[in-house]
Amino acid sequence: FVKDINEHLSVGDEVKVKILDINEQSGKYSLSIRATEEAPAKQQQANVQKQAVSEDAPAGFNTLKDKLQDWIKQTEGK
Repeated sequence: FVKDINEHLSVGDEVKVKILDINEQSGKYSLSIRATEEAPAKQQQANVQKQAVSEDAPAGFNTLKDKLQDWIKQTEGK
């Protein structure tokens, strides 16, 4: 959802869109630029997910307070 299209596009820009819905009563069209883009390959998505989860991180929920000291140590070590 885009609140103000003018933040992303200017008058005269040419874009490829997919029509998602047409509301004939209100005369509004729901369009998607993202739907015209090629989805990333499954392998790339799996790699990103593996990188996002640290192998030494314990399973479960950690509060920010619990992890703060670990993050400080990690940044100091770089």
